[in-house]
Amino acid sequence: LFNAGVIAGALGKRENTAGGVENLKTAAAAFRKGAGLFATAKEVASKVDGAISVDIGPDSLTMMEQLYLGHAQRCFYEKAVKDNMKHAILAKLCGGVAECYAQAHTPIANPSSDLAKHVKQVSWSPLLTMEMLFFKAQSHLHYAQSLNGESEVRTQLGKEVAHMRKALEQEEHG
Repeated sequence: LFNAGVIAGALGKRENTAGGVENLKTAAAAFRKGAGLFATAKEVASKVDGAISVDIGPDSLTMMEQLYLGHAQRCFYEKAVKDNMKHAILAKLCGGVAECYAQAHTPIANPSSDLAKHVKQVSWSPLLTMEMLFFKAQSHLHYAQSLNGESEVRTQLGKEVAHMRKALEQEEHG
């Protein structure tokens, strides 16, 4: 199951880099399939008696599942941008991507966890943190832009400025 999940992710990556709206749909489907395979592997592994390798343990499988869900959501976001969707929708999609990346980061956030020790030579933690902060900032930016055209009197200006500040804060942390 783990290997099948990785293969699904590789197919998703290939489709995502190929460009085009149809490729984004195919990539998202592949990433979702991979996430489902990791979720199933986690369920199966939980029923195994005895020691399980760290790379197929619950923390690793949770990280991979959430990472792939984040990649799928990112494909939806990229498609929505190409389709010129409203900023409010783009803000929600970015928020979803950020949340998935945050959940993927959680299992390795504690440096003393077995998984964090196992992947310490790989730059997973800074990369996931950067992706999460980027999409949080993008979410605030799109939300602020959605408020920009809501009122001729610009009563929403305070909210717009607040979300622009939040976007800048997120980018400064990254």
